[in-house]
Amino acid sequence: MSESKKINYFEWARAFGALAIVLLHLFSCQLDNNGIDAVGEMRAIVYSDIQIVFTRWAVPVFIMITGALLLNPEKSLPYRKLWSYIRRMLLVLATFGYLFCLMEVFAETKQVDPALFLRSFLNLIEGNSWSHMWYVYALIGLYILTPALKAFVGASSRHELRVALVALFLITSVIPSINVVAGVGITSFITLPVYVFYYLFGYYAATFMKLSRIMAGIGAVAGALMVCAVTVSIAVGSGYADWVYANYSALIVVYSCFVFLVFKRFCNTPVVRGSLVGKLASYSFGIYIIHPLFINLAFKFTDAGMLTVLLPGIGELALYLLVLGASVGCVWILKRVPGIQSLI
Repeated sequence: MSESKKINYFEWARAFGALAIVLLHLFSCQLDNNGIDAVGEMRAIVYSDIQIVFTRWAVPVFIMITGALLLNPEKSLPYRKLWSYIRRMLLVLATFGYLFCLMEVFAETKQVDPALFLRSFLNLIEGNSWSHMWYVYALIGLYILTPALKAFVGASSRHELRVALVALFLITSVIPSINVVAGVGITSFITLPVYVFYYLFGYYAATFMKLSRIMAGIGAVAGALMVCAVTVSIAVGSGYADWVYANYSALIVVYSCFVFLVFKRFCNTPVVRGSLVGKLASYSFGIYIIHPLFINLAFKFTDAGMLTVLLPGIGELALYLLVLGASVGCVWILKRVPGIQSLI
């Protein structure tokens, strides 16, 4: 697999992932903060089903791309370079993450005093910044594991990598999914986050896999099962069934792997520099970090929720374009600010 092919479909995946993540958090903001009665059964079903099909794959695919790039044994990764990745994420937490903590604590206390800054700092180091920042914490952990995983990849055969992926899938996804669905406590013997699986799968899929009819069928079935499960759960009044599309869910893992292979199969067209896709791809991390700010502003200080009620469909589209446009514009500005441009 050539480097140019990897770059092509990675860029398309980043661009569409940026679009997906804004839509995901726009809808999840409504669903996470309101019950089905407040949202409305039909709107809750539509929001949830759109999330599953069009958005929930985005962050897993981002992690797969990172794994495909950093775990490639043919590419050297000096500790100095690896430290630069870790330092960047630490600085993102120290700036944007801390700012979000300050905003959250101030919204609760309405006071500016030393306790505000201390409590915000404690929240930051405890991982209690805005919920989407979990991705930054996860990246730091994956970077730390990279030398060991890279050594394993370099010393392993394709068969050994496949066995490792099957084991990781069982430990990090299948067993946790069974435990949640069945209400049991099957032990996995070791605690690992599912992001390790995504990270390693990204390299394996980019290097060895193609989208087959079998994989396409399995991915489509996984997506359909999630849609059906959530739709039925909402319709019978059992809640949003958010365990169905949690990042560790066996269904979302399979579906995300399928989406990654779809990009690999169909998105090898070069991205034109300066095009909309190129901009979204290069801005994808910045969009991810910034966009919740505008979602919070929209829902906490305007009647954005009422807009979606009065103008269903049109209201959501208008709000989505507003948040996306504001996020892109903000990233465009920040990329021209010395000291900040390298972070996003």
